[in-house]
Amino acid sequence: MAFTYDLGGLATGARLGLDLTIVLVDNGGGGIFDHLPVGRIGGPAYEEHIATAPGLDVAHAAAAVGAQYEPLSTLSDLQSALTHTPQGTTVLHVRTVRADNVALHQRLADAVSAALV
Repeated sequence: MAFTYDLGGLATGARLGLDLTIVLVDNGGGGIFDHLPVGRIGGPAYEEHIATAPGLDVAHAAAAVGAQYEPLSTLSDLQSALTHTPQGTTVLHVRTVRADNVALHQRLADAVSAALV
């Protein structure tokens, strides 16, 4: 969702010819809410009114403003892409699963809590 709201910034980067790499972590929209109590609601109403997946074709959005687009499917793909010096404005598109993101954040929070004890 944040990417959708920031399309103006993407357009500006491309218009100005900035050497800029944007990493889009695409969790299908509204994943931040899955970390809050409202996320436990689940179901179609939650998806429609809270998560609100934008349904944006990121490749087309990037092309529309003159930015480059690179879909990535593995962590090593992302690491490799980040080693290149940006030439122009590029969107690196990484798809994730919201439930996996929440579980990972919980494991990290638990590890930090355990380390502080």
